[in-house]
Amino acid sequence: MTRLNFFLHTALEHLRHGGQRIGVAVLCVAFGVMSLVAMTLLSSSLERMLVETPHDLIGADISMDRSAEDAILPEHIEGLDELVKDGVLGKYTLVAYTSSLTFHLPDSGELRFPNEGIGIDPAAYPPIGALSVEGSESAGLPTLLAEVGDVLVSRDLALEYHLALGDSLVLADLNAGKPLPARIRGIITDTPNHKGSKLYYSLETAAQLEGSDRSLNTVLATTADSEAAESSLKALGWRVFMANDLAEADEFVQDLFATLLNGAGVLGLLVSGVGIANTMQVLLRRRQREVAVWKSLGYRSSDLMVLFALEAGILGLVGSLLGAGLGVAVSYGLVDLFSRTSTMLIRWVLAPEPVLLAVLVGVTTTVVFALWAIVSTSRVSPVTLLRGQSASAAQLPRFQSGLLFVLLAVPFTAVISLIMGSFLKAVGVLAGALVGLAVLGGLLGGLLWLVTRLLPLHGLPLLNMARGNLARRGLAPVFALVALFVGVTALTLASVVTQSAYRVIDSVTLETQGPNLTILAPAEQAKQVTAALDKQGIEDESVNYSTRVRAIHLATDSQQVLSPVLTARTDLSGYTFTGADWGSKPDGVYTPEMDKIPEGSLLKVELWDGTIRDLPVVGSYRVDTEQVLAPEQGILLPVELSQSIAPADQAQYWAHIPAARLAAAAGELGGLLPNATVINLVAYSARFTAMYHNLFLFAISMAGLAILAGMLLMANSVSLSVLDRRFEIGVLKAMGYTRGHVLLTLMVEYALVGLLAAGAGLAVVKGFLWLAGLRNEVLASLMVLTPEVAGGILLFTLCITLFTVLAVAWKSTQVSPLVVLNDRE
Repeated sequence: MTRLNFFLHTALEHLRHGGQRIGVAVLCVAFGVMSLVAMTLLSSSLERMLVETPHDLIGADISMDRSAEDAILPEHIEGLDELVKDGVLGKYTLVAYTSSLTFHLPDSGELRFPNEGIGIDPAAYPPIGALSVEGSESAGLPTLLAEVGDVLVSRDLALEYHLALGDSLVLADLNAGKPLPARIRGIITDTPNHKGSKLYYSLETAAQLEGSDRSLNTVLATTADSEAAESSLKALGWRVFMANDLAEADEFVQDLFATLLNGAGVLGLLVSGVGIANTMQVLLRRRQREVAVWKSLGYRSSDLMVLFALEAGILGLVGSLLGAGLGVAVSYGLVDLFSRTSTMLIRWVLAPEPVLLAVLVGVTTTVVFALWAIVSTSRVSPVTLLRGQSASAAQLPRFQSGLLFVLLAVPFTAVISLIMGSFLKAVGVLAGALVGLAVLGGLLGGLLWLVTRLLPLHGLPLLNMARGNLARRGLAPVFALVALFVGVTALTLASVVTQSAYRVIDSVTLETQGPNLTILAPAEQAKQVTAALDKQGIEDESVNYSTRVRAIHLATDSQQVLSPVLTARTDLSGYTFTGADWGSKPDGVYTPEMDKIPEGSLLKVELWDGTIRDLPVVGSYRVDTEQVLAPEQGILLPVELSQSIAPADQAQYWAHIPAARLAAAAGELGGLLPNATVINLVAYSARFTAMYHNLFLFAISMAGLAILAGMLLMANSVSLSVLDRRFEIGVLKAMGYTRGHVLLTLMVEYALVGLLAAGAGLAVVKGFLWLAGLRNEVLASLMVLTPEVAGGILLFTLCITLFTVLAVAWKSTQVSPLVVLNDRE
């Protein structure tokens, strides 16, 4: 048997008989690799969605809309054709984009609210690239969207609402309110910008939804010279968005996500490295007598370093393979949760390179963090054994310690550079992590020091003993304290944000005196809507009107344009005014507060027939979006003045119905008004519930990783504490203390650690909310850390702490005192 084979066999035997402590060390490695694999696979999934060539981002080189108008007219298209003839533009396609599209099933009045509805020319969209439709190899977009009402639905909407090919829908645009029967002709698997929550349909369908021929509002075009095209288009009144600029913004977002996610994976590695270092230091310290024997038999320090490095390498390989498998499973869940909290069409793909790299990094990390203990232990002198003295390793000289630190730091930094994709990023992440650990460890370690010395437990011997043991543990429990603190802080913030969101939603679902149902309909259907409301016994309703004009701009500055919408409301609930009191100047108008139009200014309102109407500005307004459904941020004016300027396009009818009858009344009104859109405002306000729920789950998952790290470090600390105190435990048992007393002592020690981490995390969140509340009163009223949440987190932290202690120490404290006092395993 060669020496290497002998060392390998010996290393395997040592690990096989290592018991629980080796198991904890394997779990520490597994956690680090699991977090690394999960974060890198999530990061690579995001990278596939965000990093692409600029023109692929929008399906063109440039995107544009009108600066003054909100619709593209025939004369605007003529200008585009001239630019194509001059070679400024290549090819272009017209798009009817809306962010106010809704749909529901024919047999249900429950509305769904996708992010975008996009009317396209199927023969020309997109100018660059393609729209990927499931199973459409034999049928192109012109075939799929041949008829009015044919729609394509993005995959995320189909999954969320259980939609399938051939299903019937009813579409409606909140800006028009006219329903349109539709049929799903395809499921979109990918879009030019990889974003979901979209419905695509033809331009003819878009015109039907708008109820007019003014639905076109966006142009996508190709060009060989972006700068020249931008200059020419702006001169013709276009607002231009360059694909290069949008791609740079997306690349920055992706780079930020990648750095944060990969950095989180690196932190997981550091956590596992701390656990490995602690474990190897204690295990090898107890084998110093064995080392002295090896040296007495003629083995050199280098031989022993190979032996122990093999042990660490095998331990790291087993833990890394376990962690890689767990990481793949966790990454699948994280990608699914992340996709539910965003509109991105993220697809989980198992890439072997990050997994294999993580296994390599896990083994390297294990060996690197174990080497310090290995080098120290291998310095045991055999003379101490021959003289009957206790074997102990000599301290490394400072020069050798510094050199060893550099030798260990170089390979670790190198493998982190592979993960981060940059040496500078690796150094930055490691430096930030070390500084953060040092600061947090110092602060929390100081708190732990104060607690262990100031806690009044003198009349309770076992508890006083627990306090003394904890004070002597040094840095071992501090790492667990830091990890638990981070996890508790993240968990508390996620709970506060989610609870605040649900509180807002719940407040809307309660019966109030305000409107809880609205009907959107073309203005000419006023009689039908009024008759339907009367049939339901609803007499107290308000009506608001919306009128779209060609353009609105300041008389003194034609370049300062406003949203070309006239809004006339009879019910001004949720509106706050500055300037003249409402109704005091019936010929004046109010502009949105964010436009910052001075009182006394004159507006030029251009109608579709070219007529110009001058309107004086008498004030500004602000809207509470929680009380007003999809408020138009246009010009606000009295109903009489609006009707004297131009007929209204859409009417909104508001009514209050008792909560018990609301759902039934909404369904009946939907049947009575097939050409209107009936919205149950309670259901509308609760549409974010699922998103907040998924966001909470994602935040909980990320916080759970930190809490799991704290539990593993605590398990490691408990295991090594029991190993270090075997003789003390034997003496206590010989004096009459029971196993229950020993377990109680350990539970008190680490209950202090868990409660301190939870208390510090809650205090930090409370302080953050207090500071945020000083700057924003609305935020202060919404973001509240309730006693129930705080108490629940304290109880949760205490329970997982006690469970960890019992799980690790239950068997270890079962050993007979005679065995311990005789120093037998």
